[in-house]
Amino acid sequence: MRDDKDRVSKLIKAMLNCVGKSSAADIEAVLSGSASFVIVPDRPQTLRARSSAQTVDSEQIAALRRGLMAANSREAGDALLEKAALSRKGLEALAKTFDMTVRKDENVERIRARIVATSIGSRLNASAIRGDDTGR
Repeated sequence: MRDDKDRVSKLIKAMLNCVGKSSAADIEAVLSGSASFVIVPDRPQTLRARSSAQTVDSEQIAALRRGLMAANSREAGDALLEKAALSRKGLEALAKTFDMTVRKDENVERIRARIVATSIGSRLNASAIRGDDTGR
């Protein structure tokens, strides 16, 4: 008897989780009868993670490039890249926008450091040579 209650409890929690992830329009469609819940098997977790890691959003890459070009310090660039949490493939796409090549033996941290050096560091170094304070 206790086992049945636990199973029903798990089922209800899973349904609540599903409803919580649904949009208001989806919920309205179910309530009006024009849609219904369907049970489908989940894909293995490794496949889901692998496919999402391979997707590179070109808009995100362009926005990051603009952010790096506007950054006033290496630390700001590091923070921007850290917050973006790009995969290696995403970092390679970003590096390509700066005409950088990425070697296979470079790790993600090294790629990040090189992107910051290319996008911000060279500009800051040139500003220091000129005696500018702004870095632009």
